[in-house]
Amino acid sequence: MTGLKFSTAAWVLLIMGLFVSFSSKAFKMEIPEIQAYLNNWLDLRNQNWAISQSPDNHFIYFANSEGLIEFNGISRKTYALQENLPVRSVLAHEDGKIFTGSFEEYGYWVRSASGELSYTSLSQLKKPDKNDEIWKIFTHGGKIYFQSFTSIYIYNNEKIEQVKAPYTMLFMHQVADRFIVQVIDSGLYWFENGEFTFIENSELFAEKKVHAIIPHGVNQWLIGTDNAGLYLYDENQFRYFPSEASEFLKNYNCNTAKQLNDSTYAFGSILNGVIITDNKGNIQRRYNANNGLNNNTVLSMLLDADMGLWIGLDEGASYIDLHSPFTFYKSLGGTLGTIYALLEKDNILYIGTNHGLFKTEILKKGHIFSFYNLDFIQGSQGQVWTLEEIDGQIICGHNEGTFLVRGNQLELISSVTGGWAYTPLAEYVIGGTYTGIIVMEKDQENQWQFRNKIEGFQEPIRYLETDYLGYVWASHHQKGVYKIELTENLDSVADIVHFSEIENITHNIKVFKINNRVVFTTGENIYTWDFVRSQIIPFQTLTNDLEDFAHAAQISHFHRNLYWFFRDDKIALFEISLDFSATKIMEISQENINLPQRKIQLVTLENNTHLIPSPQNFYAFNVAMAEQRDQISRLQFEKLIFYGRRDTLAWYKSFSGGKIPSQSNNLTVFFADPSNFSLYPRTWSFRIRELDLAWQTTTRNQFTYLDLKHGKYTLEIMSDKQEIIQSNFSIAKPFLISNTAMVIYVLALLALIWGLFRFFRFEISRQREMVAMEVKQNSLEKELDYKSYELMLTMRHLLLKDNILNDLKKQITTLKEQSAKYPVKHINNMERVIEQGLGTQSAEWENAMNNLKLSQQGFFKVLKENYP
Repeated sequence: MTGLKFSTAAWVLLIMGLFVSFSSKAFKMEIPEIQAYLNNWLDLRNQNWAISQSPDNHFIYFANSEGLIEFNGISRKTYALQENLPVRSVLAHEDGKIFTGSFEEYGYWVRSASGELSYTSLSQLKKPDKNDEIWKIFTHGGKIYFQSFTSIYIYNNEKIEQVKAPYTMLFMHQVADRFIVQVIDSGLYWFENGEFTFIENSELFAEKKVHAIIPHGVNQWLIGTDNAGLYLYDENQFRYFPSEASEFLKNYNCNTAKQLNDSTYAFGSILNGVIITDNKGNIQRRYNANNGLNNNTVLSMLLDADMGLWIGLDEGASYIDLHSPFTFYKSLGGTLGTIYALLEKDNILYIGTNHGLFKTEILKKGHIFSFYNLDFIQGSQGQVWTLEEIDGQIICGHNEGTFLVRGNQLELISSVTGGWAYTPLAEYVIGGTYTGIIVMEKDQENQWQFRNKIEGFQEPIRYLETDYLGYVWASHHQKGVYKIELTENLDSVADIVHFSEIENITHNIKVFKINNRVVFTTGENIYTWDFVRSQIIPFQTLTNDLEDFAHAAQISHFHRNLYWFFRDDKIALFEISLDFSATKIMEISQENINLPQRKIQLVTLENNTHLIPSPQNFYAFNVAMAEQRDQISRLQFEKLIFYGRRDTLAWYKSFSGGKIPSQSNNLTVFFADPSNFSLYPRTWSFRIRELDLAWQTTTRNQFTYLDLKHGKYTLEIMSDKQEIIQSNFSIAKPFLISNTAMVIYVLALLALIWGLFRFFRFEISRQREMVAMEVKQNSLEKELDYKSYELMLTMRHLLLKDNILNDLKKQITTLKEQSAKYPVKHINNMERVIEQGLGTQSAEWENAMNNLKLSQQGFFKVLKENYP
C-alpha cells in the first residue's frame, strides 16, 4: 500500500511539473523585467536542511549534508559527524549547546576551552528506530524535542523518552507554546504532555502534505500545503485562504514558511524560490534563481535576531535583509548595458545606457518598488549620455545629437553630435557637445528646438554651467576650464578666458552650481570664482564643513538648498545655507558609483526613496528605513593565540589577563562579527595602538603580529560601522632582561665588587710586605756592603802586611848573602820570625776569604728562602 502511494505521489509530482511548465506562462506578465536582486555572498554548498541562530553569540548554524556548519559572520567552519552523516536538523539552545539530528543519530555540540565544538551523542541513552532520521528539533519548557517520521524523542535531565506516533508522521510544527503534528492518512494532531490528540475537522489534510503552520492574526494559523495552497485555522474550522500567494504555492509547491512580522510573511517553494507577502497574501517581493538565489528549491528558513531572513536551499543558502534601506535592482535579461542616466516622470523611469534609451513602469508594493514593461525606445540605439527635464520636457543627450523624448519616440532637435550637458540660460537652453556649445529655444508649440551653434568655440564640453552675470563656464576633460562671454544674440563668443589648470590639476575638472554660485571640483578640493580678484580660489567657506566630502568628484542639486556630494565609495546630502556653511543631512555608503564621463543623477521616488545608479544596475535607498534602522554591532574576539618555537597559548573570546611569556611573542587573532549580514563585501580595521598609528584593513577573520617586543599592548578591531572592541595584554620581558635577571645581575655585581675589594686588599697587603722585604733587603745589602768593605780593608791590611814581610824577607836574604858582619844566628831568628809571620798572614788571609765566601752564601740563601 505504501509503495502504491509513493508511486502515486511520483505521478502527481510529474503532472505538477508539467503543469508548472504551462502555468509559468500565465505568470510571465506578472514578473517585473527589473527586479530586486540579492547579493548572494554566502559560500555554502549542498543541501541546507535547517538553520538556527545561537542566542548566545548569534552565530548561524546550518544543518548541511556535509555536517554542521558554523558561520560567525565572516567565515564558516564545518563539523562532521562520524561516518560523515548528513545533518538534517539543528537547534542552537540558549545554554550554548547546539542540538543536531541525523540518520539514526542525535545529540549536541558544546564548545571546548579552545573554542572548537565537540560532539556528544544522545543515541546511547535511547537508540532511534531503524532507518529513523531526525528532521525537526524544538525546545519548550526546558525540554528538547527530536522528531522523526515515527517517533518524538524528548530529552530532559539527561534522560530520553520516546513517544511513538499513532501512524507515520510527516512534520511537527511549533505554534507559540503548542505543537501540531501531521499524521499521514489521518490529519492533524495536537501533541501535548506526551500524547497525541486529533484536531477536529483536520481530516481534510489526510491527503494533503502540510509543510508549514505559522501564526496569522489573533488566534489564527496559516497552514501551507505542498500543492493545495494555503488554509486558515481559527481553532474551530479550516478554510481555504484565496490569495495570490495560494495560487503561487499551488503551482510551485510550498515547502516552508515564516511569519516576519504582524503583516508580512515569507513562503519558500520547491520550484520557484521565495515570495514575501502581506497579510492578505498579496505578493510584494519574489526571489528565485533569476534574481539572486542559488537555485529555486527552498528547504528551510530562519528569521534572525536582526529580522533578516536566511534561506536554506537545495544548493547553498542566501540572506535577505528585510529592513535594509538598500534594494538592488537588476534587469532579468541583462540587456540594459552600462547605465549613464536616470530620470523619472509621470511614474515612468527612463534609463539611458550605452545601448540606448529604455523606459519602464514603476509599481510600488509596500516599501518595495518594482519595474514592469521594460521597453526599448526605437531610434535610440547607441550611447545615451544624459537625460534632463527642463520645463516639463525630457531632453536626451545622445551620441548622435540632442533629442526630445515624447512617449515611446525620440525626436531629433539637433544633429550636432554628442549631447553631454544642458543648462538653462534665460529663456534658452545651452548644451555642451563634442564640438562646442549649441543653443535651443522654444517653438510656437512651446517645444524645444535647435536655434544655433555658437561660433568661435569648438572644444568638447562635458560639464556646463552659467553664473548670475551670464558667463558660461565649460569644463574640458583634459584642458581645464573655460570662462566664456557670449554675444548678446548668443550666436558667437565675445570673450573667452582659459584656465588650463587649478593648482596644477589639468584634467577631470568639473563645474557645478551651488546656491547660484559656480564651483569647481577636482577630486582633491572644491574651488569657486572670486569676482573681486578675477581668479579661481579654494572655496574654504564651504569645505570647512564638508569634512572628507571636500574631495567630492561631483555635486548634484537635489531640492531647494540641498545638494548631493559624490565620492568614489559614498554619497552625502548637505544643506547649504546662504553663507555657504554646510550641514550634513545623511550619508550613504555606495561602492563603484563613479564612472568616468558619467554625470551622476539620482532619481527621487515617492516615500523618500532615491534611485542611485551603478555602472550596470541601480539601487533604491529608502531614507525612512535608514533612519529607523538600529543596527547592533556584535563584533567580538573569537580566539587569541600566542605562540613561539615551542609553546602555544590560546584564549577563547578574550585574554584572561597575566603576562605572556617572551618566547611566545607571536600573536594570531581570530574574530567574528555576526551582525550587519547584508553589508558584503565587508572590511574590518585592526591595530595595536602602541605599534600602529594608522589602521590596517582585512576582509578575513584573522590577522597576525610577529615578534612582539616586551611591554603592554592594547589590541583594537573596528568594524565598517566604526564600532571598536579592544583587549589588553602584556608580553613579559625575556629572562636576560627580566626583574629576576636584574636581581641576579646586581648580586653578581656586588659579589664581583666584594671579590675585587678582597683582591685589592690582599694585593695592597702583599705590596706592603714586598716593600718591607725590599727595605729589609736594602738594609742587608748595606750591611753586606759594609762587611765586604771591612773585609776588603782587612784584606788590604793583610796584603800590605804581607808585602812588607816579603820585602823584609828579601832584604834579610840579601843581607845574608852580602854581609858576614851580622851574626847568622840573629839573621836566622829574624828569618824565622818573618816566616812565622808570613804563615800566620797566610792563615789569616785564608780565614778572611772563607768568611767573605760564607757571608755571601748565607745572604743569598736567606733571599732564596724568603723570595723563591
